[in-house]
Amino acid sequence: MLDGGRLRHRVSRLCVLMALFWVVGGGCQPSGYPSAALEGSVTVDGTAIDQGTISFTPLDSGAGTSVIAEIRGGRYRAEQVPLGNVLVGFQAMRETGETFMEFGVEVPQTESLIPDKYATGIEIRVESEGGEQDFELVSG
Repeated sequence: MLDGGRLRHRVSRLCVLMALFWVVGGGCQPSGYPSAALEGSVTVDGTAIDQGTISFTPLDSGAGTSVIAEIRGGRYRAEQVPLGNVLVGFQAMRETGETFMEFGVEVPQTESLIPDKYATGIEIRVESEGGEQDFELVSG
């Protein structure tokens, strides 16, 4: 059995090794596929989405992997978005003011802020220069 000092030392070494593995193993390396950085605003009927996520999924075979970014205050920034045809998905929820019981706990009821017609996403083409890409979603 290890005493407290030896155990802390081994845990510290393990943490250093894990951090080194993350850096060397790809945490800070380029994506390995052609990509661009995108940023912009996301609104629904002219109102900024306060909090949510946006995803970029390549539609071209072998073009890269999906990228997910946070939407905060109506803005997002996504790194390493694959070039070419990309499907953009949106997720944003709001509380309705209603609650329901789940496993004996009162839980706030939520609904999607994203209009139904965007449920399957929007197809865009990402070019090598990346840059500003705003999404103005509209109901109806």
